[in-house]
Amino acid sequence: MKKRSHRSGSRKLGIEQNKTAAVEFLTAFTEGRGREAVRLLDDDATWWINGTMRFSGTYRIAQFLDIVHGLFEATEGPVHTTFDAVVAEKNFVSIEARDRVRFTDGRIYDNRIHYLIAFKSGKIASIREYLDTEHVARLFDKREERNSAA
Repeated sequence: MKKRSHRSGSRKLGIEQNKTAAVEFLTAFTEGRGREAVRLLDDDATWWINGTMRFSGTYRIAQFLDIVHGLFEATEGPVHTTFDAVVAEKNFVSIEARDRVRFTDGRIYDNRIHYLIAFKSGKIASIREYLDTEHVARLFDKREERNSAA
């Protein structure tokens, strides 16, 4: 009979804890519970968004939260997130999700997203977000066009 090492058991526990923390973070973040979300982050955490749109690039978390707050301040409620898959290995958690919310002006944000979340010492160190950048650009450029025409 093969002996189970304590180390592999603790690694599995760490992986499960990371999965739970990643889902908790994204849920709190999309529901507007920023203080709860931030407690799960490393002090030097970064957020990267794919593509070449004006929102693409790497941000410090505080900077990213300010941008997102400004973009999503006029919604009819919190962003509704569904998690389709959560997979983890070593210090990474991979999540496929769908975010959906209606804005007060009738626009609908409906995006499928992949997050690759890296952990360091039990805290989220970085988030890489892959999403439909064309949808984001189209949705928020329309808002700016309406605001500048008013």
